[in-house]
Amino acid sequence: MKKLFLLMTCLFTVNISLAQAVFDYFDHYTSGEYLCPQSNNLWTTWDYNPGGLSDVYITNEHSFSGNNSIKFDSDNSTADVVLPLGNIKTNEWLISFMMRIESGYGAYFNMLHEFSGDESNWAFEAYFSETGTVHFNAANMVLWDFSYPTGEWFKVSITIDPEVNSAKLFINNIPINESTWAWCLGSGDLDSTIAAINFHSAAPEGEQALFYIDDVNFRQTDLTLEESGQSCVSIYPNPSTDKLIINFEDIYGVNCQIFSSLGELVYEKSNLSNHELIDCSECSPGLYSIKINNQLSNVQHIKFIVK
Repeated sequence: MKKLFLLMTCLFTVNISLAQAVFDYFDHYTSGEYLCPQSNNLWTTWDYNPGGLSDVYITNEHSFSGNNSIKFDSDNSTADVVLPLGNIKTNEWLISFMMRIESGYGAYFNMLHEFSGDESNWAFEAYFSETGTVHFNAANMVLWDFSYPTGEWFKVSITIDPEVNSAKLFINNIPINESTWAWCLGSGDLDSTIAAINFHSAAPEGEQALFYIDDVNFRQTDLTLEESGQSCVSIYPNPSTDKLIINFEDIYGVNCQIFSSLGELVYEKSNLSNHELIDCSECSPGLYSIKINNQLSNVQHIKFIVK
C-alpha cells in the first residue's frame, strides 16, 4: 500500500440507526451517460425506469467538487430523478446539496413523505425563478419567498426531525426563517416520514430550467460525540480489489492505521484529507482493520476485505 491519491469520489454509504447515510459526489460516474444505471440502485427515476427518458445525464460542464455533477435543463424536460431515503420516522437528519442555477433560468426540487409515482405525498416543493427568488411551498401554500444567488454554486440544506415534527431550511448555511415549520405538512395526508428527494427539469410557469446538482449529503445529526465521529466515516468498496476509498464528512485532523488480520501495521498516515483513495492492489487477499481517530480522540475500527 505505497500509493495515496486524493479523490473527490462519487458515492459512500454507511448504515446508521437502521437507515442509510448517503454522500454522492458523482465523480465515479461516466460523463455523458445516465445517472441511475451507474448508481448501483442508489438513484431511480420518477417512473421507475433507470436509463429511460426520465433519467438525468452526468456532466462535466460544471461541478462544485471533482469533475462531475448532474444536469437538468428544459432541453431534457422529462428528466425526473429520485433519491429514496429509507422511509425514516425517527431521529434528526440533514439533507444537503450544492446547486447552480444559470442566470436567466429556473429550477425545481421537492421532498416526499411517500414516493409512489402519481400517488406520492409531497412534503414540500421549491420553485427557483429566473428572477433570483424562490417560492417554498408546503401543503399547497407558499410558506416563504426568498432570494438565492444566480450563476454560482450555493448550498441548500434542510434539517428534519420527524419525531418532533419540525424542519428548517438553510441557504449557504443561513436559515431562511428563524422558526421551523411542521414537517408533517404535505400534499396528502399528514405524515412525518422522510421518504425521498426529487429533482426535476422544471421551473416556474413561463420559464426555462437549467441547473446543476452536486455533493448530495444525507446523514443523521442527533448522535452522541462518539457516534458522530463514527457516523461521518465511511469506506468503499468493501470487499475491495485494488483500491479503498475513505470518506471523512466534516471531520478534520484524522489519523489512520491499517492492520492485517495478524495485527501487522501495513499502512499509516496522519492528517488525511476528507476524501482519500488508498491503493491496496499489492495487499494479500484477506481481512484488514482500519483504526481511525480524530482530533477529538474519537476512535473507530472498521473491517474490510481485500479479494
